[in-house]
Order: sequence, then C-alpha cells, then structure tokens
Amino acid sequence: MRAEFQTGWIEERLRALGKPKNGLAKVIGQSEARATGIIKGTRQIKARELPAISRYLELSVSEILKHCCGDPGYEQTTTDLAQAGEGDA
Repeated sequence: MRAEFQTGWIEERLRALGKPKNGLAKVIGQSEARATGIIKGTRQIKARELPAISRYLELSVSEILKHCCGDPGYEQTTTDLAQAGEGDA
C-alpha cells in the first residue's frame, strides 16, 4: 500500500529556512525543473538524493520519509540511508 505524498511541505520548509528552490536543484545535482517536480510532488525523491535533501532542508531522512511516505516502517531504511550519506559533504 502506498501512502499519498504530502504536497507543499518542501516549499513551506524552504520558506521557513529562507532557502531558494534552485538551491535544492544544486544539492541533488539535477535541473531546476526536476527539483520543482519534487517540490510539487510530481517527481519522486530518489534514495540517493535523500541525504543531500536532508541536509539542505535541515531535517532527518526519517522526517522526509514520513512526509513522502507516511510510513513509520521505514526506520531501518532510514538508518541505512543516513549512514550511506555520511560520506557525502
């Protein structure tokens, strides 16, 4: 069963942090159009993008997964992804 993606939360977070949308594109190494797709919920966040998005939004990977998936069953995946992203700076 797939949970609904919560739209608008990334844009709200960026606004709260005073960070530009195009900065998200830069940290994930994608075009602004692809980052806009993530923000609008029309493009899924890729697993490899989670650590960079987590740092940029100043949220844990777990918190991002809750917004994207709404499933607390991602705890192990979250730990694995967080550890995988430790070397990314």
